[in-house]
Amino acid sequence: MEKCVYCGVKEKLLEHHIRYNPEETVIVCKSCHFKITRMIQGHVKGMPGNYLCKNCGRHYTSNKDKLCWYCKPENQKKRIGLV
Repeated sequence: MEKCVYCGVKEKLLEHHIRYNPEETVIVCKSCHFKITRMIQGHVKGMPGNYLCKNCGRHYTSNKDKLCWYCKPENQKKRIGLV
């Protein structure tokens, strides 16, 4: 059974585009999708929006290395405050 890549919830799942060309999606729950969309648009207090990973072009939220969660080394991956 599929689950949200951020919080692990198995209900109310959606595909979230992390890249359009070529198309690439991840499975997220409705709640995380809303939070991600708000962060990208810059609507979450203290969270800048519209930053693109220097490796792959996916969006990321405030971090010094300018890498998205997928491009970070395994030992540096965190839940990025979505849950």
